[in-house]
Amino acid sequence: MQLIRIVRNLIKVSDFDQGDPYVYTQCLQTIYPIKGVATPVAPPKVIDYEVLDMYNRPWAQIWEEYWEKGMQRPQHEDIFTFK
Repeated sequence: MQLIRIVRNLIKVSDFDQGDPYVYTQCLQTIYPIKGVATPVAPPKVIDYEVLDMYNRPWAQIWEEYWEKGMQRPQHEDIFTFK
């Protein structure tokens, strides 16, 4: 997957004491999880980026994929089996 970058060029049209102020309303992402590490990426660099499932703990997906390779989850104790 390749990302599309938004680059904005601003042109000065007046001094600070003239005209309406520019209202910044957009946040552009510059830090991406690359191989499990938060990495700053500046345009125009093209990167491979995996879009995470935001409803299923994205931090856990990254951690399990890159930092817990080969590990297994512990077996859960069955609380309904009475001895």
